[in-house]
Amino acid sequence: MEEIALPYELTPKVLRSYARGCLRVSDGLIEHAAGRDSIILPSRGAYPIVQGVIDALSYRSLYENEAEDLLRSLDAPPFLKLKFNYVRPSEKRKSIRIVPYPATADVSPREKDLKRYEKTINRVVDEIRDYSSKVISTFYLSQSERKEEPHFSLFSFVHRKIERRPHVASYYEELKPIEAPMLVDTVISGRALTTLLKHLDEYLSSDAERPYSIAIVDREGTKLKEPYRSELLKRKFSRKAELVPIERIVTEDRGASLLGIVGIVYPNFAFEVERRCRSLRPAAAVTWHVLPTNKDERIREYNETFNSFRDALKEAIKLEYELNRGGSYREIEMRKDMLRGLAKSLVKRTRKVGENLKRYDLLSYPDPKARIDLFTQLPIEEWNETSSHVIHIYFSEDLLRRLVDDFKRFSL
Repeated sequence: MEEIALPYELTPKVLRSYARGCLRVSDGLIEHAAGRDSIILPSRGAYPIVQGVIDALSYRSLYENEAEDLLRSLDAPPFLKLKFNYVRPSEKRKSIRIVPYPATADVSPREKDLKRYEKTINRVVDEIRDYSSKVISTFYLSQSERKEEPHFSLFSFVHRKIERRPHVASYYEELKPIEAPMLVDTVISGRALTTLLKHLDEYLSSDAERPYSIAIVDREGTKLKEPYRSELLKRKFSRKAELVPIERIVTEDRGASLLGIVGIVYPNFAFEVERRCRSLRPAAAVTWHVLPTNKDERIREYNETFNSFRDALKEAIKLEYELNRGGSYREIEMRKDMLRGLAKSLVKRTRKVGENLKRYDLLSYPDPKARIDLFTQLPIEEWNETSSHVIHIYFSEDLLRRLVDDFKRFSL
């Protein structure tokens, strides 16, 4: 079992930079919301960012009608467990849907499976992103057309049959076609987002509206690599994207304690589907699970820590907003005590997150207390967890054969 060092990075300074990023994303969403009907979330890292953006909009709505208007327009599936808080009670107008898609490609399949299916890790990573773009492109289609598309059928099958989450499958099957999406993502090297957008350009019709992308960029952009950096800058200068550099995306690849989401992949199932179904190349089997609210002790520890992180981020958002809100000299003087209180509270709450991470040993991998039965109740042959906290689940040869047979019947 290995451990990733992190608590030293969880400083009030870093969280304040993270909070400024959330506020800037909220600026971008407000600016570009007109005429847009959805916000795509293609990475686990986008989940805590969007949580922070919602908190930013909630606080901004105390002073800004535009922020409250956008907040009221947002809608999300129940399984995403996003909470929208309004300052003034009134009827909620649903017009911009938050649409998650599990495009997680931080994978490390078993060596024997790579050899058997003649794969490399880099190829698998690119195939997952290619597949993800294909499925996202089906969200532009009518429900009936979408259900007929083989890549989407596989996506639906994994949720319905392997994980027995028909409510998640139904959400995507019944999703009304998107027409003008935005997209919020996190960026380290830039490879994931640029690859996803490149494939999406290939799969969408020429007259389809491409997503306007808002990307939180780690390490102030110093980790961006070529050619991805140039591609992102090209999109920025052509007004197709906005880049929001921050000091450190402390939540990235840190597991459910800071992301709030568990990433699951079924490598040998996806490989076997691709081998036996010629219309499905590439194939992938990736899902997300927002932390459940059950009485399991380990899940409680994850929830407690994630909620502590969110509380600290809320304080940082309030502090950054109030520092930059402006006002008369008298108003600024009156806010000084509040600012000191927020700064003090942020230090305390940040310390609590670090203490929880250490006390509950939440950064180690694989987690010896992981409950695989929370993700699938099918018998498994083996499972492991990567350094980026993505759980890999493998099935036996016999079960693989039966699952692929079931999928072929399911997709007919």
